[in-house]
Amino acid sequence: MGLVKHLVGGPAVVWVLASVWRGIELPYGFYGTAIVTGLRSKALDAGLVAEVQAVSAVVAEVRAEGQGRPLVGEGAARAGLLAVARHALDALRAPTA
Repeated sequence: MGLVKHLVGGPAVVWVLASVWRGIELPYGFYGTAIVTGLRSKALDAGLVAEVQAVSAVVAEVRAEGQGRPLVGEGAARAGLLAVARHALDALRAPTA
């Protein structure tokens, strides 16, 4: 079985991961429990586990930061969340010297 873990932010994390991995902003949300599994493998490789954990952390941070800010439109909030997640994953994927 693949990685089964309670993700902080639940459906938001799944939506961000799916959007970033597919390279588009998905026009629909996710509800309920989600399981992230590796393709034809018993477990996710360390890189994918790190990506799931990074996006989970980013969603939690953005939610915490947004608690004290004025509301923005839904489209702007989604775009901002995706931008922060992409930045985090780009940093994670960057080659180390």
